[in-house]
Amino acid sequence: MTSAALDRAWKDCPWSPRAWQSAALPVAIEAAKSGKRCVLQAVTGAGKSKLQAELVWCALPKLSPEKPAVVSVPSVNLVEQLSATFVERLGAEHVGRYYTRAKETSKPVIVCCNASMPKLAGALRARGARPALWVADEVHKTEALEIKDAAEALNPAARIGFTATPFRADKRESLSLWDKVVFRYLLANALDDGVLVPWRILNWDGGQATVDQACVTMVGTHAQGPGIVSANTIADAEAFAMQLEEAGIPARAVHSRLHPSEQASLIADLREGRLRALVHVALLAEGVDFPWLRWLCLRRAANEPSRVRFVQEIGRVLRVFEGKTEAVFLDPTNLFGRLGLAHREALGEAIDNDGQAPRFEPEEEGEDWDDGSGPRMAVVVSALKRFLRDMHLALEAAGKARPQQEWLLDGPPVGKQLQTLRNLSWVARRMPEPHRSFVLGLIERAEQFDRSVVSDTIAVLLGLADAKGQGIAWEKVNITKVRWS
Repeated sequence: MTSAALDRAWKDCPWSPRAWQSAALPVAIEAAKSGKRCVLQAVTGAGKSKLQAELVWCALPKLSPEKPAVVSVPSVNLVEQLSATFVERLGAEHVGRYYTRAKETSKPVIVCCNASMPKLAGALRARGARPALWVADEVHKTEALEIKDAAEALNPAARIGFTATPFRADKRESLSLWDKVVFRYLLANALDDGVLVPWRILNWDGGQATVDQACVTMVGTHAQGPGIVSANTIADAEAFAMQLEEAGIPARAVHSRLHPSEQASLIADLREGRLRALVHVALLAEGVDFPWLRWLCLRRAANEPSRVRFVQEIGRVLRVFEGKTEAVFLDPTNLFGRLGLAHREALGEAIDNDGQAPRFEPEEEGEDWDDGSGPRMAVVVSALKRFLRDMHLALEAAGKARPQQEWLLDGPPVGKQLQTLRNLSWVARRMPEPHRSFVLGLIERAEQFDRSVVSDTIAVLLGLADAKGQGIAWEKVNITKVRWS
């Protein structure tokens, strides 16, 4: 692919490119030309599929059945969805599919399910074909051994990956097929561009209750418009849908045992208001596009929740839709808190402090629903922790969030924390009331709180200091909209 490929970009395109897509395309072309193993990051819902289609469109004159572009995706449903986008841009005569129900290898572009990549590699090698380009969607799903082997067998001349979540919390795990992120389109960018909507997170504050009791109450009280409740298993989804029905909330379970036509009918019922909720197991996986969803109840809980699934689920509800002003997350188990104060991956932010290759965390599977210890209890989140979390989210949306400090989170605060907090008291004194008094009082009594609260307060004050130092009005950060009690 040469720079001349840009001459084809967006000509006679059936859709108008977003500004970030126009900016990312030359970066993607240059990355593919370089021969390096590069990744483009864009927050969930920003439009990665259309950017991928345009990248392949620009390469199309140099593609052939003997030198195809292979586009890999994690699931069968995504093969159908992404190939439809490619057909719309490139034409059906240029796009083949390779997965359980189709084995089309004679076209210059092949959209393939990850699980079918080894067989595709064998089929291409058997006739001496070598991919000119490998486009890997959701690159965090390419670390499996069979995908690595297939990539080696394909031996593409160029490769490029796409994901919303390139960074993982477990720095001992590396996504070995990829080297570096060369373009980032983050949540703050998407909010500024109107690509995603703002959000609210509601925790449980109703006292002692099981998670199911809390979820039924929260859905009944706070859920406006169509929404989704998460579950761990099909049986669990069906049982909780029945609980919602018994509480007078029209709901059904949707899962893989239902015929696709039944699934589609239930989704239509939800969108058109005949249902208030669907209880799902994996409906909001990669690539699913339901921008009309207004809320998500994060009911499922496990001892070690999957960050990747968490990210993908909330990203679906953040998408823009006509008349939609915000996304609401009902979080009775405090998943946001358990996965980090603001969970920077979920909110589109990349953490890359040392300039090294990105690190990855493999998706955890086989989560246990019932560990035998009795009913799961809802987590009551204190007003203080909600305040700090929401302050950090406001900073995240403005692109001014700072990561939590590298201190242990259990036990009393250490001296370095307390000194740092006192040094940042000037930021608190410039905050509007009632936030000023609240935070100054917290600083004065810092020894009474645990390390996590002090660490979170420092992160918030550092973010506000950054904003102030760059002349950004705190009104833009929307901190005055954050509840303080």
